[in-house]
Amino acid sequence: MDSQTPDTQRWRRVHPLSPLARFWFAILIALFAVGRNFIEDIFEGKTDAESLRNNVVDFLTSLNILAWLGLTLLIVVVLGGMFLNWWFTRFTVTADSVRVRQGWLFRTDKQARLDRVQSIEIFQPFMARLVGLAELRFDVADSGDAALHLQYLRKKDAEALREQLLGRRNAIRAEESASTSLGAEANSAQSAGADQDSDSGRHAAGRPQAGPEVKPHPESETSDMNEAPLASVGPGRAIVSTLLGGTGLWFLVVLCGSLAFGLFLPEVGGFVFVPAILSLVGGVW
Repeated sequence: MDSQTPDTQRWRRVHPLSPLARFWFAILIALFAVGRNFIEDIFEGKTDAESLRNNVVDFLTSLNILAWLGLTLLIVVVLGGMFLNWWFTRFTVTADSVRVRQGWLFRTDKQARLDRVQSIEIFQPFMARLVGLAELRFDVADSGDAALHLQYLRKKDAEALREQLLGRRNAIRAEESASTSLGAEANSAQSAGADQDSDSGRHAAGRPQAGPEVKPHPESETSDMNEAPLASVGPGRAIVSTLLGGTGLWFLVVLCGSLAFGLFLPEVGGFVFVPAILSLVGGVW
């Protein structure tokens, strides 16, 4: 795709391993919760094949039908959520912007205008770096915390897309600068012609004619400094909106899974539930 003629028709999906790079910590917690006994045996030196086989058999035989159903349901929900997260995350590059759509239950559609993009960073978290993926972070003027994040692409694809977008941004700014210069020259020539006509009129009348003095409005000098907020959101509504979004949904899934484990394996359920509470508090904060 040429940098001067971006693809304006096709929506593209991110890399299929993106959910793994995004939710790797939750997956690690789940695996550790299920395989904690095996990990403890490894640290205690019980690493022979016979011991591990016995532990696996004991663990599987200790589960009844309800525990198996709960475990299967949890795996299906987690894998299904990861698949839906990938399937409904798409992006496209238009002539003057980048758009990213995310979510299947709670939809978001973000756009970054290229002429307002200040920088594009390539970011590689731990798991993304292991699987060769990278995230593009767009630093947009006046965007605050709502900056555009494109998660994740192959590192080579991310570098190529970054170079393309920066080239397009520079071309747009050059076009705007050229049009602004032409407009300024036209206005200057028009003002010069008007001044000549005014001078000739004053000379013909035999005396100078002073135009009316324009005084700035006293509030105009401080209007830019006294901008009022367009809207404000209280802490209660902000917390409720966070709980009704992806954070609350993910916590509900983990809570149901930990309760299911808690009925049959209390130590596992508590181990899953405590990190979930910490994650929820951090997300809401």
